Amino acid sequence: MLAFTLIMTLCACGGNTSETEEISGYVIDSTNILNYQVVRSDYAEGDLVQCGMDIRYVFEDAGYDLKITTDFYREGNENYAMGEYEILVGETNRPETQEFLDGLQMWQYGYALVGQKIVIAGHDDTATRSAVDAFVEFLEGKEIFTFSEADNYIYGEVKEGEGQVYSLLTYNFGDGTVDDAKISGAVSEVKEYSPDIVIIQNAYGDTAEKLTAQLHGYALGADYKTDTKHNLIYYDTETYTYSSAGHFSMSQMPMLSESEKGSFTYCVVRCADTKDKYVFCAADLSGVPKDGVKDRMKVFGSFAENCDGLPILFGGIYDGAVGTAACEALTEYGYADGVRLAAESEGECAENYLYASYNEIAVAKSVVTENGLYTEFQRAK
Repeated sequence: MLAFTLIMTLCACGGNTSETEEISGYVIDSTNILNYQVVRSDYAEGDLVQCGMDIRYVFEDAGYDLKITTDFYREGNENYAMGEYEILVGETNRPETQEFLDGLQMWQYGYALVGQKIVIAGHDDTATRSAVDAFVEFLEGKEIFTFSEADNYIYGEVKEGEGQVYSLLTYNFGDGTVDDAKISGAVSEVKEYSPDIVIIQNAYGDTAEKLTAQLHGYALGADYKTDTKHNLIYYDTETYTYSSAGHFSMSQMPMLSESEKGSFTYCVVRCADTKDKYVFCAADLSGVPKDGVKDRMKVFGSFAENCDGLPILFGGIYDGAVGTAACEALTEYGYADGVRLAAESEGECAENYLYASYNEIAVAKSVVTENGLYTEFQRAK
């Protein structure tokens, strides 16, 4: 749970801090800000160069004339040393930048005080531009400049006690048998955790019928069947109302077997309280050749792009999950790996489950249970 912990430690979504408000920790004020210089990467091109200039210009408009330079560094040369007072824009070679980015999920961005330096960044050029625009808006709203940890801002951070928390339990019944003990264990955990959504893959024989009969308070939103195997998505009827569901193969190549193509099932539901729609997905890439995973994930990427910005929660089985090509591809697409978060918090991991987020969803908690993976998430703000 390192990413979440770093975010919670580093970043508190702050507004303007008045001069009369007591501030703890290091504070940059209208006097010592004049010691600072704006720093961007020496390799920056295009809009990243402009991002650095925009930060310099907004300070200039506020009455603070700051120098701008690059992060070119040469050990032992005082002319190219790392400065003590810096405003770091985008990905630089400074350790403060890396510390800040390590605490962000791939799609997040923002600004924060790290040590004595201000870091303004995201993991890619687009996110950095959003971070710069957010900081410009912050600075334009201040009459007298001050900056402390109370002013830190992360887009989409999870803040305990704020915002509605949703939850998901994922299971894999993939040994080819009807196992009443697995069914009983899953039903028991559903009662214990009360998740909003339950995803069950590779449910054989009459497992689907038995589960549906025992999961009281849950409705079956999606049921995709091949031969005797079902992929199932249940939703809590008190939390959600049903919208739609579907299924598709993740490759259209006719020479591939069904297992090599990979399968994908989804269910769209609407939150009864907020009226927001969510897309919950179950995918099986366990039989897909390693060199074909990224192509299959491109298919899912196209599906996600056509969801009109709806938040997507993605769970599935991926040949052992952690460290596989599927996990790497999902990470590149900006997903948060729930198995990794659970492993970091508990020192263990479920071999067949991956939980990931897309379209402005923040993972708050992920726990390996006896039978599956339980994850909590919030809508980004």
